[in-house]
Amino acid sequence: RAGACGDALDPAERARGDGPPDWMTLSHRVHDPLRAALLAKRLLAGRPVTDELVAEAAPLLAAAPGAERGRAWLEAVAAPPGGRLTALALIEVAAAAGLPVSTLQAVLGSAGEPPAQGEQP
Repeated sequence: RAGACGDALDPAERARGDGPPDWMTLSHRVHDPLRAALLAKRLLAGRPVTDELVAEAAPLLAAAPGAERGRAWLEAVAAPPGGRLTALALIEVAAAAGLPVSTLQAVLGSAGEPPAQGEQP
């Protein structure tokens, strides 16, 4: 898997040449959005996303690293692509890395899972 998507890494990381393999770095990058999604799912607890819930979630989600986590993101957590929070995290990481989700899945060894809906190149 190493080297399968060298362009996914920051040029400084690639230039060092002594860092972890690509798959390891990308796998690590999945943890923060997945952790934020799990936190949000717990907060949602099956409730619909309302203005009040968005306001309640704001302080917690502001501390979560990664993409902006507002109302649209909470709605995506409430109904994630394919019913999987992992798919939502993969879409975020792939977008940040400039990769198709299918490439990220292949690099991470999750190519056997159904492709995430809403895949961004």
